[in-house]
Amino acid sequence: MSYVQKRLGHSDIQTTINTYVHLLDDDLKAEYQKYLEQRNINEEATKN
Repeated sequence: MSYVQKRLGHSDIQTTINTYVHLLDDDLKAEYQKYLEQRNINEEATKN
């Protein structure tokens, strides 16, 4: 969970827990993958 907290930029682990504790591992992985894809899109857009 602390890895997710750091990757999402939550300063408080409780924020991460409150948001994601109800998700199954597969759900969390899928949402994190969406986050990474969106972040990559945003990074590419700022390069141009």
